[in-house]
Amino acid sequence: MPLSVIIPSHGRPARLRNCLDGLARQTRPPAEVRVGLDGGTHADAQALRAAFADRLPGLHVHAVPHRGYMPLREALRAAATAPLTLSLNDDVRPAPQLVAAHAALHDAAHPVVGVGYSPWVPPADPDRFDRLVAETGLVFFDPVAAVARREALNYRHAVGLNVSFPTALAADLGGFADFPHAYGYEDIELAWRLTHRGQATLRFDPAARADHDHRYRPADLLRREYYLGRAAWLIAARNPAFAAELFGRDLRSAEESAYTRMFLRHQRADAVRYEPLFLALADEPADGATPASLVRDAQGWTLLKRYLWRWGLHDAAARRDARYRPLGDAPPLPD
Repeated sequence: MPLSVIIPSHGRPARLRNCLDGLARQTRPPAEVRVGLDGGTHADAQALRAAFADRLPGLHVHAVPHRGYMPLREALRAAATAPLTLSLNDDVRPAPQLVAAHAALHDAAHPVVGVGYSPWVPPADPDRFDRLVAETGLVFFDPVAAVARREALNYRHAVGLNVSFPTALAADLGGFADFPHAYGYEDIELAWRLTHRGQATLRFDPAARADHDHRYRPADLLRREYYLGRAAWLIAARNPAFAAELFGRDLRSAEESAYTRMFLRHQRADAVRYEPLFLALADEPADGATPASLVRDAQGWTLLKRYLWRWGLHDAAARRDARYRPLGDAPPLPD
């Protein structure tokens, strides 16, 4: 079946061009490629169209005011015209068979969510933190590891940087959540609706490969967890059943809010102490880490991420504007 590719992009022109270059080399070209430049200019859009006019004839590029990737991804999904939609991030490098492999995952007789394979692009100068990201589930659920352990795939593996789905079914189920200037959960929440309400089956093929060219730094993950906590509050209002299954609790209940305040008071000192140790992982050599030490690093990170996530949840529940900053510089949270 023909396939539309959607790519929201913000401030990464070189990586976006690498992504489009990979799409221009597909063994099976997509029916169309829709790119949205979040906060870009019309000149940016025109230059991109001109650069790929001969190689990607189905390319559509639009510059929109900066509102964040969520509203943009949803707008691109709504504009897709092919029977299948493939959602990519702008910082992936599509393998030549990516589109063909995703198309092959789908069955006209039964809806499918196609889960692609996006291993990290290794940095030229890896450190201990790079190994922690690449060798553990620190950032994303790994479908390859799940398959190797003979575990069933689930909606948590269907992340928006490399996932495909039936265009009409996604529209019928309401598309992606589109909270402005928010981060997280909109991709797997749609996958949850596609599988739970749309009766879609998850299928994974490592040939549906688009390597992820994004080198996370420790400070990136600290900020990311805070914003994930904020998004959790929003997504729990939009889809309480999804949030209850994902988080195992009612995030918007009075009891949960009280627990969050208690957690932030009691765990702050430990989180502040661990933060510099976590940041320092980027200063340690990669060959200094062992599998056992990486497990310990990941366990230590768990406390810190829970604190930051709860902080974001707390602020969203109180309807405060985002106020993330390093914990060593942040004042104690009020009740």
